[in-house]
Amino acid sequence: MKAQRQDGFNFLSPDQLKSPPGLPTGISDLDGFLSTGGLPRGGLTCLSGSPGLGATSLWMQMLKLSQLRGGLGAWIESQNSVLNPWTLKQQGIKLDQLFWVSPPKDLKQKLWVLSEICSLDLFESVTCSLDRDFLKDHQLIKLKRLAKRHHVALIFISNQAWSHPELDLSIHFQKKQTLILKARHRPTPHSLERRDLYAHALSEFTSERKVLCG
Repeated sequence: MKAQRQDGFNFLSPDQLKSPPGLPTGISDLDGFLSTGGLPRGGLTCLSGSPGLGATSLWMQMLKLSQLRGGLGAWIESQNSVLNPWTLKQQGIKLDQLFWVSPPKDLKQKLWVLSEICSLDLFESVTCSLDRDFLKDHQLIKLKRLAKRHHVALIFISNQAWSHPELDLSIHFQKKQTLILKARHRPTPHSLERRDLYAHALSEFTSERKVLCG
């Protein structure tokens, strides 16, 4: 509620100045630095880095915490990066709380799938791999409007570092440090030590899909 003074000016309350809560990653240094306390809901996030450096691992950790609160997530596969379901199971992720989408045939179909899933109002997070695709300005603007309207964290995973004005958060994983290239209401770039953000030793991706049994 806005506080009204006798001179006619209205001021925002402290609560209205706070960013809406995001999806915690469980990494205290990262969540503490971000104004949202986690990956922003209602915005766009990019997690980038070479395979094995931690981008997908961070997403899995966020998803696990989200599921513990009863949240649902969606994962859209790409043609070149097939997520290994055994890795998810061993990380404690519940596959019955993850909506798994087969790889779209091209970028146009991927954008359509993203729009449709965001519009369902079912998921706390929707994540996809960009492969080598970088979205154009008007595509990002449309997706950001959808994310904000449906209060979903829309997350891209990319091998290449990516910072764009429409992104609310961009984190790039390197061998010796992790760089926050952009974060809402925070000075960037900002680096975090790898001791707090590390990739697990298990293989995250498999060259071909495996059937999950048991």
